[in-house]
Amino acid sequence: PPLWANRQYSSALLLELNVIKKPSFTKTFEPASAAVGNPLRLECQVDEDTAVSVTWTRDGKKVHQSMDCKLSFEDKVAILEIPKSKLKDSGKYVCMATNEAGSSTCEAVVTVQGKIFMIISLLELSSSPRFKVQSTDNSSVLKIIKIDINWFKDGSEIVASDRYKVAFSNSVATLEICGAHAKDSGLYYCEARNEAGSESCTMELKVKGLSKVFFYRDHYTE
Repeated sequence: PPLWANRQYSSALLLELNVIKKPSFTKTFEPASAAVGNPLRLECQVDEDTAVSVTWTRDGKKVHQSMDCKLSFEDKVAILEIPKSKLKDSGKYVCMATNEAGSSTCEAVVTVQGKIFMIISLLELSSSPRFKVQSTDNSSVLKIIKIDINWFKDGSEIVASDRYKVAFSNSVATLEICGAHAKDSGLYYCEARNEAGSESCTMELKVKGLSKVFFYRDHYTE
């Protein structure tokens, strides 16, 4: 009887040690960026895959398997792949692993950058050249994209100085020519560049007498 009792106790103890635990992430994905048309891949890993289900969301909306988005979960590794990324694929991605004991999540922001398209026009001779940058889909994605702006005159890059005031703030790039005179006449262009590529716009300026010159340029993404 004592031996039988010990066996019974051992069996009960074994059952207690086999309590199911909720999955935990052993590897998470980092914030990522990609140019439009390039592949995008997010990968994470959990410590358990038995009876575990995985779901993905982007900005709170569930991501479904499709031709444009491939989802997989094998050998404890969850993968989201987008063969050709689009601007709409930008957002906060969350991966949730769930079983009957509970769930765990990991998340990161993904940014897809579109090619820049710009239009330039001369507003008036009494102000400074200005370019405005905005997204055609009115999203906030453009605010976090790194864009490099460079100005040129007759093929030579313009360097910021007391005469040439160059700035890029609050999505507006400006070039102001202080005390402009005839020698400032020429072909001006602005180049904008990001991971997806570059775009430039050009305008010829003719200065007669002394004045400030003002350009305005709208800067769009597709």
